Amino acid sequence: MSASPIHFAMPSPAATLQQLCADGVLPGEVLCFQDDFSQGPLADCDLIDPQARMGYWNAVLWAQDWWPQQDEDFVQAYWASRKAQLKAFERRAPLYAWAGGHAGEWLMLCMLAEHAHADTPLYHVAVPQHGQRSCMGMQPPPVLPELFAQARLLTAGEREQLAAQWRYWQEHGDGIRYLDAQGALQQHPIDHYDNALVNAIKVAGKWPVARLVGEVMGREEQAWLSDSFLFWRVKKLVDAGVLKRENVPGAMPLICHW
Repeated sequence: MSASPIHFAMPSPAATLQQLCADGVLPGEVLCFQDDFSQGPLADCDLIDPQARMGYWNAVLWAQDWWPQQDEDFVQAYWASRKAQLKAFERRAPLYAWAGGHAGEWLMLCMLAEHAHADTPLYHVAVPQHGQRSCMGMQPPPVLPELFAQARLLTAGEREQLAAQWRYWQEHGDGIRYLDAQGALQQHPIDHYDNALVNAIKVAGKWPVARLVGEVMGREEQAWLSDSFLFWRVKKLVDAGVLKRENVPGAMPLICHW
């Protein structure tokens, strides 16, 4: 009897996959991959003690002081994911990487190609592009079993190409990464979206921070930006005296321009 598969997916699709596995629609178990490799430094992110990586996430999450528990919840989920990942490698069960047009998903696949044992079958579950960018989190639940049925076993050569990408981005990755129209990984500097935040406030005058972040997210057509990342960039701009924060009791702060 063949080993039960392990599905690697980022949190949004992982929740749906877990339900599909619990219902018997899909075989195996789901590992919710808590890191998002599309942003921040990658140099030490696969070490046992990734201090630079965790320092980055602490800075990002501490910027949201209206959600004081968020950083602790993330750290707990992060380490649970890391432990589950190491155990999955030891089992050498077939791995299914659910990786669409999100740079974080793609780099997760690259990391698996680098670190999974050569004897471990590695499958890529992809998203049909149809001329538009798409990631796993956008897929409706009924589509996921169809995508699983089309999963492709990667060859040794393909795995080495992916592993080489992982090694490259570990050395050079420190900004915001995205997949271009040709499916190639690209990177913007970490402060690339600061001007968009400043310009939006100059036009609006004053907005709740969530409205400002949502405005920039909604206009972005390359990277899959997270609200946490943009909240952090707003804090950096406030700390630098470029933007001004006004606290509101019981609500998220307002942001305006000096």
